[in-house]
Amino acid sequence: MSRILVVGLPRSGTSWAEQTMRTAARTATVGEPDNEDNFPYAIKAKAGLGRYPVVPAGTPADDPAVAAYAELWDGAFRGGRDPRSPAGIAGTVLHRVAKQRTSVYTASGWAPWRRTALDAGVRWSRPCAGTRADHVVVKSVFAAFALPWICERWQPRVVVMTRSALNTVASWQRLDWPRPFAGHPVLGGDDVGDVLRRLLPTHPLPPTPPPADRLARLTWELTALMTMLRDVAERDPGSVVLRHEELCVDPVGRFREVFDRLGLRWTPRTEAYLVERDRPGSGAYDTARLAADEPTRWRRTLSAADAARITEVTARFGVAW
Repeated sequence: MSRILVVGLPRSGTSWAEQTMRTAARTATVGEPDNEDNFPYAIKAKAGLGRYPVVPAGTPADDPAVAAYAELWDGAFRGGRDPRSPAGIAGTVLHRVAKQRTSVYTASGWAPWRRTALDAGVRWSRPCAGTRADHVVVKSVFAAFALPWICERWQPRVVVMTRSALNTVASWQRLDWPRPFAGHPVLGGDDVGDVLRRLLPTHPLPPTPPPADRLARLTWELTALMTMLRDVAERDPGSVVLRHEELCVDPVGRFREVFDRLGLRWTPRTEAYLVERDRPGSGAYDTARLAADEPTRWRRTLSAADAARITEVTARFGVAW
């Protein structure tokens, strides 16, 4: 069984890549097993680690701080999407009942019975079960600062999905998402620069914009995440870097190349999926898009001054994005 890990930033096109790979022959996919809104076990596994866990390479998998997180990845790379034990199934059901199409990050405002159901769901949650497949594709948008550790332990083929900084930041702005490091147990303090310098010792790290400068600070944090992803890809000759804007120009041709590189078998369903998804989407999280419109989508949200500010911040990192 081969392992493939698709990583990127939220809103970078990772869902498009994962769902396209799901159509390959004898391939199982697990979408964001580390997303607390998708799987209750992610809440247990990431307790104390934050939404974007910082796990340095060399950390033992039985370290109490990361033991459950390691079990999460063990389960994900076995390819099953849900647990099969009675407790795990009950945990999944309670998680869904409590969430009611909202985010667990809004749980502080929930009715008491919903919070109780969520707590029980987390207690009973279990990692994903295994499945039979020739290839397992796992997708994550939260694993950047744990990626060297994940690669060291499970040795997946890494696919890094990138999307232009302008489009990525514009999408975060449009959805009014909080900054990725806000409230983070490791990255949320005033010493975030020192932490990142230890994680990225060979990269220049520009001064951290103040939180009050929302656009610049958001861009800075997203660029730090992207720098980590690109750093791992550059050190791994077997990795694949996909640029969202290039995929939009020729989705069928470009994904065929990617399938060949990863050893995935193209099927008629693959091409049909890509053609069918090339249409206007019905909502913010719909992966259907008119591909030709995507490269300049940022213009709907950002002013020229905003775009210049984003470009200025990313340029200081010296990372191609």
